[in-house]
Amino acid sequence: MSPDATARFYRTPRGSEAARLLIAAVEAGWSDYRGLRVAVLGPTGGALAALATEADRVVGLHPGVPERGATSRHLRVGVEPAALPVADSVFDRVLLLHTLENAEDEAAVLRDVWRMTAPEGRILLIAPNRLGPWAWFGRSPFRQGRPLTAIGVRQRLAAAAFEPRKVWGALHAPPLPQALYLRVAATWERLPMPFPGVVLAEGQKRLHVPTKIPTERLARQLRPYLIHR
Repeated sequence: MSPDATARFYRTPRGSEAARLLIAAVEAGWSDYRGLRVAVLGPTGGALAALATEADRVVGLHPGVPERGATSRHLRVGVEPAALPVADSVFDRVLLLHTLENAEDEAAVLRDVWRMTAPEGRILLIAPNRLGPWAWFGRSPFRQGRPLTAIGVRQRLAAAAFEPRKVWGALHAPPLPQALYLRVAATWERLPMPFPGVVLAEGQKRLHVPTKIPTERLARQLRPYLIHR
């Protein structure tokens, strides 16, 4: 799905509700943005415009050219995800959405994100859950690219020299027909399912802390328990 198609998805009622639930999930983990500099990397258009209202600055880094005519309080910049036009150690918080699973070189993207993240800064990866319904059904940006598991996302954080921290989920209601989804999504979000539609995984930039990377064998052993709460 192209960046323009992703932006169109978030302008639909179902996409708008999904964005609202994603913002709520992010805010649950990153509630205090006062005085912080925040970057949002991914083709989100104006979907996350309500994110980080107390931040000192919010910058949207969009692959390609940012959507024309989108209204958002974010400064929006067209970028190449593996070569970000950003100085070193600039952002206190970096959120990646519709980015890692679509990247040609995941490691290169995360290296550049590490470079632009301030020491002790935190990043949040949001990726479609390989075991969740949004990766397999419906038409949305979450069905594109390579879906991941919670263990897989933690592996990638550790390999990129981020200390993996908490992992949680969002979009617990499946991608039902729009009218039905709008009726049940908010209620379903309060009744978390074992396999949510997306995985949210936080990592912290550490300069000299060794990390233990989970193995694929361990991932297989823990497959029934991949979302930890």
